[in-house]
Amino acid sequence: MAVLAANAQEVVAYLQLVAGEGSDTLSHDKILAADKFLQKFRLQKESWTVYIELINSSFISDHVGLLCAQAITYKVRHHWSELDLAQQLQLRDTVLAVLRTNRASNFLREIAVCLAVISLFMVEWENPILDLMSEFGSNADLHNVLLEYLTVFSEESYLTLSDSRHGSSQLNYAELKRMEIERLEKNAPTVLQFLHFLVDGGEDSQRKIMNCLASWLKQGHLKLADIFDSPLLSLPFQLISPDENDCFNAAYEIITISEIRSSPKIYQSPETTQANIAIAMKIYSLVIQLQPLISKNIDDPEFVGLICELLVHFGCSHMDLILRQFPSFYTLIETLLECMKLNDPNILLRTFLIWSTMDKYLYDDLSANSPKYSAITTHLTPLFTRIFDILMPLLRYPDTGDSWTPKMLDDFRDQRYEIGDMLKICVTHLGAKVALQRPYEILQQVVTSQQQGCAIDWRDVEAVLFALRSMARVIREDENEVLPLVMRLLPHLPDHAKIKYAAILVIGRYTKWSANKENKQFIPQQLAFVFTGFADKEIVPAAAQALRHLADDCGEHMIPYLSELYANYATLMNVLENDRIEFISSIAFIVARLPPADLTEALTHFCVPLAQSLVDICARVPDENPRATLKEIEETLDYLIEYLKILRLPDDFVWTPPQPIYPVVSFIESLWPVLDKIMSQFPFVTGAASQVVREAITNFPHMLWNFTITNIVPRLVELFEASPSSQHLRLARSVVCEFRKAGSGEDAVGLVVLLERLSDVVFKTVEVGLGRDEKYDLLSEYFYLLSSAFEELPDQFTHSSYLPMMIQFTYTYMPADNYIEGQDIENAINGAVYFLEGLLSSSRPDVSAIIKPMGPHIVSAVFRAITTDMWVELRRIRQAAGIIRALDRLDGEITRKAIVDVVASVDEDTFPRDAKQMLLDKIAG
Repeated sequence: MAVLAANAQEVVAYLQLVAGEGSDTLSHDKILAADKFLQKFRLQKESWTVYIELINSSFISDHVGLLCAQAITYKVRHHWSELDLAQQLQLRDTVLAVLRTNRASNFLREIAVCLAVISLFMVEWENPILDLMSEFGSNADLHNVLLEYLTVFSEESYLTLSDSRHGSSQLNYAELKRMEIERLEKNAPTVLQFLHFLVDGGEDSQRKIMNCLASWLKQGHLKLADIFDSPLLSLPFQLISPDENDCFNAAYEIITISEIRSSPKIYQSPETTQANIAIAMKIYSLVIQLQPLISKNIDDPEFVGLICELLVHFGCSHMDLILRQFPSFYTLIETLLECMKLNDPNILLRTFLIWSTMDKYLYDDLSANSPKYSAITTHLTPLFTRIFDILMPLLRYPDTGDSWTPKMLDDFRDQRYEIGDMLKICVTHLGAKVALQRPYEILQQVVTSQQQGCAIDWRDVEAVLFALRSMARVIREDENEVLPLVMRLLPHLPDHAKIKYAAILVIGRYTKWSANKENKQFIPQQLAFVFTGFADKEIVPAAAQALRHLADDCGEHMIPYLSELYANYATLMNVLENDRIEFISSIAFIVARLPPADLTEALTHFCVPLAQSLVDICARVPDENPRATLKEIEETLDYLIEYLKILRLPDDFVWTPPQPIYPVVSFIESLWPVLDKIMSQFPFVTGAASQVVREAITNFPHMLWNFTITNIVPRLVELFEASPSSQHLRLARSVVCEFRKAGSGEDAVGLVVLLERLSDVVFKTVEVGLGRDEKYDLLSEYFYLLSSAFEELPDQFTHSSYLPMMIQFTYTYMPADNYIEGQDIENAINGAVYFLEGLLSSSRPDVSAIIKPMGPHIVSAVFRAITTDMWVELRRIRQAAGIIRALDRLDGEITRKAIVDVVASVDEDTFPRDAKQMLLDKIAG
């Protein structure tokens, strides 16, 4: 016993540290060490005795006692079988004794959770609820304790059943379900009678009754019909006040449970349907009685927001009923519209959910064979007109916006985007003409007021323009009544930077409309207006964006303006600074519409100068400012990448040798020596240079294939040998992935040789002390390259003499660093797993013969990887189990022995017992 006492004292010391008690609580390292000790200690069998002794001790604080109770609850859930019946009874009686002390609420709740879990797992305890009601029900001082137990028992039953479904509970699902029926559902009438008995007690008791009721309703152990005529149903709604959050939660659950689900797959008798409607209407009467609380607490937006949330939740849960009997719910709709006018972001955004839900129901109804909601049609236009009119002014930047913090501005912008989405919904129900008419009238008035010399506030105009942008996606391209009028007005709005910025963005948002043959006459006017934006630095980003969208959607109509763009190319590139990529994209979209005969001249104007600038940089003497040089190279390569992303072959273009080579391909071939020199002379920009090549190979695989095999592949190995980079491997993967589209059997052999030579370099490089990120980036790309090679050329790849070395390298260097953060290590693990999974799932005899003797090593590598912090999760364990099951099919005896050896070698501090068991279960399954 002396040893036990010493253990208990040590555990108490660590518990106090974690609980924030004692002099060492400011030491983060000591707290982590204490937590680590306790995590490990609770896995030991002797911890039962220590924790049972501690929770019954008077010298520990409630906070420490809570931690002890949590530890016991964990052990009951996961290690209940360690106790014999006598020990189980002792634990139950100890927990009961602690409950009788009726200590602090948090500690009491955790003890109640502990007893609830025991009630589920202790098969020999026939009727825990009845036993506790017999003992505690007659003692008024313990009623709150009993209510706490009943509340958590219902919740824990659901959680344990859920765990059982996923195979992480000690009892099977059927056994737990049987116990739930016997211990909860059969006792529901008795529990309900007890709640009725207590309902007239004080507010504290009523709150606990309410929580208990919500829990039993939520888990289905009680039905709303059981309390239809009972004061219990109205209790949560009556107790709602600014200080009672629990009441909101209970009321929310009751509304959720009352939802009427209408589905063709669910048959309900007329009687059942009427009964459900009666319940819904009863709850509606309780919900709508909360309306006066809004005006009484108008200065408490948080409380009003919660009331609004209950109203919205009822509306969303009963939308089918509302749309069928719309006049019966006018009060709900009117209340929510008034809430929107309060212009509080939290309240406003909560109301959006009911309108979007209504929209979805109406949309689905339109698609149905027999619409159900035709009677509501006359109500929709007035409703969504009011919503539209409420929202429009809320888009306006406030007068005090100039003094806002960046956070306040970001929040307001986010709110505007939410409002914009709601305006789209309004458009679908009002129609484009009605929705566009209101913004148009405001803009028309602005132009008139300006002509009359009236002062115009830019905020008023910008808000309307934002609304127009927001609605663009749901305005049809053939709208020809109001939108043409809007487009003619835009250039005549006040010459204010923020107004022009917003107006140019409107043009950019409606470019699909402009591309319509009926509207293309607006393009010259739009282009002229957009180009005026390049004269003002504040407006340049909007002009660049709008020009890009115009070129993308209306490129064929903009070909006549290409010469003008070329004439102003240098000037615009200097002006744009941070928006050059947008401008490059604009030109590329127009050039892409040119016929092949005209492409060469366009490439000469726009792309060849970029290549020449790279040649000039390479010809320079060593630069005194290498960073500036590298930046210049990267920017130029980025421009080329953007061109090649867009300059794809037209969909209707068919090329068969010996047709003349496509101009873009000819340009790429002439560009390769420059890119080769860049990667050789400036290794730090290999990523951008190789991306240029990847874009070219992906977009023109057939035309470039021979050039790639003859020129790029040989140099790729040499470049990788000179300065190994993951980017070289990524480029090699692009080549391999295009093999099936353009390659031949002879090319496959050459690609395997490429892979072997690259492997030689990888095998050496990882041994020479690369940095962590650099190493795992290289490994990740190499593993994915192996996977791609096996997928694209399986016959040639599996006949490579390097395959055994590649597999051995993969399981040897599968990451096992205990490193929580970092995408590189994550990608490397994924790549290794993906390669091994692909090999094992192929069922190729030649591959199986190679892998079979490596089975124990692969098992060890997989376990080594999943014992890193980031790997102990269900997805990873499933992957590991899949690999090990495949190995088991190859040689079950050797694999199972390897599993036993590896599992035993990993301590539970690194790989917890639960995770081990989960893995073993997945392997067995």
